[in-house]
Amino acid sequence: MLQPISTDSSDFPKLRDKGCVYVDKTAYFHKLISGSNDCFFLSRPRRFGKSLMISTLKAIFEGRRELFDGLDISKTDWRWEKYPVLYFNFGFAAMSTANDVMKSFPNEVRRALGEAGVEYDENQLAADNFGKSIDTLSAANDGKGVVILIDEYDDPVAQLLDKPDEAEAVRGMLAAFYRQMKDRTGKIRFLMITGVSKFTKMSVFSALSNLTDISISDEFATMLGYTEDELDKYFDGHMRDHAKAMEMDYDAYRAELKRWFNGYRFGRRLTETVYNPVSIGVNLYWKEPCLQSCWASTGKASMLMNFIKRGDFLAVDMEKVRNVREQDFDVTAIRELKPIPMLFQTGYLTIADFNPYLKTYELRVPDEEVRQDLATLTTAVIANQDYLLGFATWGKTAEC
Repeated sequence: MLQPISTDSSDFPKLRDKGCVYVDKTAYFHKLISGSNDCFFLSRPRRFGKSLMISTLKAIFEGRRELFDGLDISKTDWRWEKYPVLYFNFGFAAMSTANDVMKSFPNEVRRALGEAGVEYDENQLAADNFGKSIDTLSAANDGKGVVILIDEYDDPVAQLLDKPDEAEAVRGMLAAFYRQMKDRTGKIRFLMITGVSKFTKMSVFSALSNLTDISISDEFATMLGYTEDELDKYFDGHMRDHAKAMEMDYDAYRAELKRWFNGYRFGRRLTETVYNPVSIGVNLYWKEPCLQSCWASTGKASMLMNFIKRGDFLAVDMEKVRNVREQDFDVTAIRELKPIPMLFQTGYLTIADFNPYLKTYELRVPDEEVRQDLATLTTAVIANQDYLLGFATWGKTAEC
């Protein structure tokens, strides 16, 4: 009997308790938490497994060894000590104003501190409560440090990119929050910050000079997303059943699956590409007689949608983007946003090639699913019909 596939959960304990397919990435996580560095930043497109990674790291540091039976980390010398964990998810529901974000932000900090067993002082700002919690939890852990996990750190700003003044106001609030870690790095056992974008002028990057960016790294390029070998190992039976439902020869089916969903590259010299996990999960769960463009239909990145309203989106030749420097991937000034970082960070462009001598990149559209979604977005921009941006790709299927 095949293991069930979950399409609606990024909760690691829930997946393990239900016996669902879990593509084992714990060897990568062990490397992260056992190395000489303790503070990391990782950007990936939305729906690429960032939240599941954070949930898995949380379970590791909570010492929940029973959840990891049979996984790679269980075969290592990891000691399974329990650490206090501060887990924040700043991927708020759609917010239209800075005031909305600023009301939601303290609630998330209050929730995170409460979950870690720290009382929230209503007479202090959320940022001050965060700083105090690091001190309190580190002291309670005999000075061995606190684990801080921050998911979707950039979303509060990204939702307001079409309103620069309000985006700057929210960034100022976040700056006060991230500065709390600046003088407390000795009390942080491990830090992982994830998001879609890299806002280089967000204070987290200036406050934490020891923050290691692994967004483009051969060592961790395939840490999220699925490789060809992982598809064979974890989804072979599901894929064979789906090929039958599509009335396709298995080899032809695999080639079509790759054309539609595998093309993301996150390494400089490592050329191996990965599948978008949500597209694989949904297609193999439903096993419809066609391939479904799931990533495109599960909502748009607010960062890109808000940029399209103000940026020169149509000026980019998506199939031939050359001579891109690594610093061009980062978002710098909110008021001077450029198409390349927006498209790269939201997953509409990926690495095609890297020139180690010039240290420049060539970019391309990752796969057919994204290519079709880009065509829809382009039509929407030309027509200037905002409703298309949210709904035009819903339920779209391929090769039906």
